[in-house]
Amino acid sequence: MSELKSMFKFSSKKDLTCEFKCTIKLLDDEEVLECDFTKEHKGQHLLDYCYKSLNLLEKDYFGLRYVDNKQQRNWLDPTRCIVKQIKGLSPVVFCFRVKFYPADPIRLKEEVTRYFVFMQLRRDLLHGRLQCSSNELPLLMAYIIQSELGDYDPEEHGENYVSSFKLVPNQSTKLSQTTSLEKTVAEIHQKDMRGLTPGDAELNFIKKASSLETYGIDPHPVKDHKGKQLYLGINHIGVTTFQGSRKVQSFKWNEIQKLTYEGRMFIVHASTNDKKKHLVGFKCPNTSACHFLWRCAVEQRYFFTMNSSSDIPLVTTGGGLFKTCKLRYTGRVEKEIINDMKDIDRKEATIQRSYSTTSAPPHIRTIGRSSTAPITTSEHDREQESPDRGSNFITKDPYWNYSTFSEPEENHVTSSPHTLDPFDEEDWDTSMTSTLPTEFDLRPDITPTDEESRSMAFEIPAVRSSPSASLFNKDMEDDTLGEEEDGDLDENGDYGDDVNGKRKRTIVSPLIKLSSSSDEDKKTEENPFDPLGCRPYSNLLPIRTFMLTTLLLLLLFSCLVILIIESESDVFGPIRKVPEMVILRRDYYEPMKKNFFRKFIS
Repeated sequence: MSELKSMFKFSSKKDLTCEFKCTIKLLDDEEVLECDFTKEHKGQHLLDYCYKSLNLLEKDYFGLRYVDNKQQRNWLDPTRCIVKQIKGLSPVVFCFRVKFYPADPIRLKEEVTRYFVFMQLRRDLLHGRLQCSSNELPLLMAYIIQSELGDYDPEEHGENYVSSFKLVPNQSTKLSQTTSLEKTVAEIHQKDMRGLTPGDAELNFIKKASSLETYGIDPHPVKDHKGKQLYLGINHIGVTTFQGSRKVQSFKWNEIQKLTYEGRMFIVHASTNDKKKHLVGFKCPNTSACHFLWRCAVEQRYFFTMNSSSDIPLVTTGGGLFKTCKLRYTGRVEKEIINDMKDIDRKEATIQRSYSTTSAPPHIRTIGRSSTAPITTSEHDREQESPDRGSNFITKDPYWNYSTFSEPEENHVTSSPHTLDPFDEEDWDTSMTSTLPTEFDLRPDITPTDEESRSMAFEIPAVRSSPSASLFNKDMEDDTLGEEEDGDLDENGDYGDDVNGKRKRTIVSPLIKLSSSSDEDKKTEENPFDPLGCRPYSNLLPIRTFMLTTLLLLLLFSCLVILIIESESDVFGPIRKVPEMVILRRDYYEPMKKNFFRKFIS
């Protein structure tokens, strides 16, 4: 009886005021924010909470990223309800990240903004997204150490203090953190960095990093028309493709006329100096990845090219009228941020810099820890106790749909020393490591041995479980009937194992099980469906009637749409202003009308 009541339960005031909890991971691995929200709250609620907690005014450069129940990364949409965006997620974890890398970070007015950009670029260097030469790497590392330790003190820091830092990815062979590299970094830090304040060191780091080709690049794995594996990156310059870390092709924003998609194909409409239009397509692993890539590209284009956010269309579509992927841009563009900050004169906020688990031990630091969020050391201690926990070598073909669970194939691939890391590993739940492509998968040109593959595996940090796991799941069951969950996480953020050591996967079944389904199956087996050719001709009459009725309704609907578009009556005014009607008239009706008059009238 209780199950029947739950099926016909209507929302009440108690449901609307019920609060959920979420965890927001900051750019420091150990710092988090805890925030409550209700079913009515939209994404802007969490964004405003972050901006206020971090004392940010130049806030439009940043966003909150999460992984949905299809294992696809997304940016939190400020205009949509939070609950609708995170259906099926447990725990609810967001990551505070730089969404738009400033075209000229030196023009950032406030030091607190530069500090968070510095933290993001430092993460990019650690995870292999920020690529540099072997000559540039020691200088970047020295700036980081100067920011954390200050001037070198032999009594306090010792000799091998650089080895206490983890600043470059372990899987890189050419730019790995070797002893000789650490000695070079120590020499630069001791001789050239003396007297630099943490803010100056961070500013110099940002200056150097912003001059690199991969600055602001979040690589998306794609394939070109020849089936060659590439990375597609988007930043303030435009759309750039890489093979490994070598730039293959670049389209500047002033050369791009339109960005569209069709299925899994992301399409760039570009024009060259000879004023010829070119369509360049890139195939994504799946449609969700293609939609995410298209959204990122359109938002980046608007942010860096528009003079004002008021010039941006109310709604943007890239895959046709009836596609579900639509973009409603919110917030300011970069030019507006720069102009608005000129009129703001506030006292510079004091920055209490924080240090992640990749930093040096506390006994050699000279700067206090940040107090912007509660800090725990459980993850750090856990990683120290079991450094190999979570490491996993992925053998799945990178091109196939990585949003589904499947058994790994037998082909083993390895990384290239110049391969970009398309994913920020700590942002992903540990359950995703069995299916997501890493940088090893995206260069299937070398086959290592089993020992080599194990030595090059990623280390996956733990994902802290949100206290809202049980509460959120209980309340969300009403909205996600029959939806599959990827298992329950234990206190370490890992998925539980059964007695056989295999991962458990739980399925949320419907509230009511239809017992008659088995009886119906038996009936269909006893009375099999006759082939279409053996049916009497009279059985086709309903189908013909249905088709004729459908065509008639489509004709009437088309006439009604033409009447609404062509009529100047105020009665149809609100309908004509609907975004879908605007798109229909602008992109379809007007071009067809012009072609009709050109061919048949003239």
